[in-house]
Amino acid sequence: MNQLPKVGRTLFTEREGVIYVANQVNRAMCIWRETSSVDVGIDGQIEHVNSAGEATGHMVSVQVKSGASYFERATHEAVTFTPVSKHRSYWERSPLPVILVLHNESTAETIWVDARDALRSGKTAVEVPRSNVFDERGVLDALNANGPLPLEPIPMSELVKIALSRKSPSAGFPLDYLDLFLHGLMNNCNSVYFGMNLVSDVADAKLMHFNSEFGLGMGHAEYQFLQDYVLFLAEQDLARVDFDEFNREWERELVGQFMAPLTSRGRAFIEFLSSQDDSKGIRAVQDKAFRGIEPFECSRRIPVVEDLKYKIGSL
Repeated sequence: MNQLPKVGRTLFTEREGVIYVANQVNRAMCIWRETSSVDVGIDGQIEHVNSAGEATGHMVSVQVKSGASYFERATHEAVTFTPVSKHRSYWERSPLPVILVLHNESTAETIWVDARDALRSGKTAVEVPRSNVFDERGVLDALNANGPLPLEPIPMSELVKIALSRKSPSAGFPLDYLDLFLHGLMNNCNSVYFGMNLVSDVADAKLMHFNSEFGLGMGHAEYQFLQDYVLFLAEQDLARVDFDEFNREWERELVGQFMAPLTSRGRAFIEFLSSQDDSKGIRAVQDKAFRGIEPFECSRRIPVVEDLKYKIGSL
């Protein structure tokens, strides 16, 4: 007599957790993309959808562990989970935050944590706070692990004026967000670079251009301005910044550097700026080879960037 293939109870237990996650993501009006059955340590991805019903491309990866056995190492405050070595390495290197979700169907408890963040801090075991409930609200909180959720899109003409209006408070640090964005364009204008060499070279070049009596100076307000600029890139959905790495450096009182790919909205921002850029030769909106930002290059571009900013400011 032929035997039919057997299906173990473990499969159904595992599916309970994945189905629960999918339902909560759906209730949060976001998108759940389940991966194939290949065991790479990622069950799917969540993509943020804004209140206008637009998929923003702002995503996190998710690994679901379902069953009462995962809650055996629990205290009142947290549940300890130790990933196997292959998953630990994979999660730590992930370009997206890896949200670990623990689901206990029998007690109706589902909790989450950013496992990538924990592993990058040098831990081998991950503590999952029991206060991190993975429900409809928890979906949005988990998405915040990839940086601030994008704000509702605003017209490009308004966005560029916002970038112009966000200025450093110091005369010895004469920068605005548009300075940093335009001078940071890389990779055929498909990425934006940020680092202290960019910041100091552009600031120095502007001080020279305007024959300023001040020298370059930075304090708490200027560093806050730089952090807010990086948040601006994420909130306006202009570039994909690894916020986990950036914030880790910031907490160590270091300003990290990155080259982040532009989003489709970021590329549309470039197109809008280019449509207003009628300069010849050296342009305000242009790419440069990634070899560091040399002061003379900034000096040559400052006048055309300032002309573009004046033109846009009068729109």
